[in-house]
Amino acid sequence: MEVVSHVCDICKQTKTKDEMIQMRLSQNNAYSCKNKIIENDLRLDICPECLKKKGIVFEKTEEQTQKEIYERNEKTFKEKFVELLNDLDVSFYE
Repeated sequence: MEVVSHVCDICKQTKTKDEMIQMRLSQNNAYSCKNKIIENDLRLDICPECLKKKGIVFEKTEEQTQKEIYERNEKTFKEKFVELLNDLDVSFYE
């Protein structure tokens, strides 16, 4: 049995694929190079601990509904998105 490990792009800890949250950020355009279509994607592996530090909730309490958690996480993610990209050493330029 082969075990594939992944490295968290933020904290650099090694985890199994099942322990990682995989994210894909993409622009809505692609370009071709030598008859191949290349998408402008950024694929990330982030461990749940790093997302928890940013305020993302994985476990619900008895008082919370799944919808409330989803809405809170969506708001938190939007607020922390640029901060998260900075943690990943993503640079922005015009």
